[in-house]
Amino acid sequence: MKYYIACDGGGSKLEGLLYDEDFNVIRTARRGGVNVLFMDEDAAWNNIATLIDELTDCGRYKVERVDACIVGNSREMMD
Repeated sequence: MKYYIACDGGGSKLEGLLYDEDFNVIRTARRGGVNVLFMDEDAAWNNIATLIDELTDCGRYKVERVDACIVGNSREMMD
């Protein structure tokens, strides 16, 4: 079975879901914001990592792909 993650994040929250190849939702999770225009970059990355760990049950589910829509200054986080 293949698993995927979809996420949506901004200044106040990051929401995500884990679903399988048949589009069945397996788990959902919600964490704090990820927009580095309003928060520390380390805190944003921590929210992302914590969400991924929770969705994958700390690696129990092997994920094929993560799709994310995250509002903010992505160049700053990528440098």
